[in-house]
Amino acid sequence: MSQQTPDEAATECIWLAEGSVCELMKSCRCCGTDCSFRRTPAQDRRAAAVWQSHMASLPEEQQRRIAKKYYGGNMPWK
Repeated sequence: MSQQTPDEAATECIWLAEGSVCELMKSCRCCGTDCSFRRTPAQDRRAAAVWQSHMASLPEEQQRRIAKKYYGGNMPWK
C-alpha cells in the first residue's frame, strides 16, 4: 500500500478524516480514487434514498418488526 496523498476527487469521500486518514478503515491512509470504500456525499444521499424507498415498500408488519428490533420502535424511513 502506498503512502500517497489523496487527490482532489478523493477528498470528497465521506470517510476521509483529518490527516488523510480513513475513518472507516481506522488504521489506513486514504488510497484516493483507488479505494473500494470511497463514497462521495452525493453517492451517500442516493444510497440513503434507495434504502428509505426499499424500507417503505415492505409490508407494514415487517416494517414494525424491523423498527422495534433495530430502531427502538421508530421508523426513520417514513
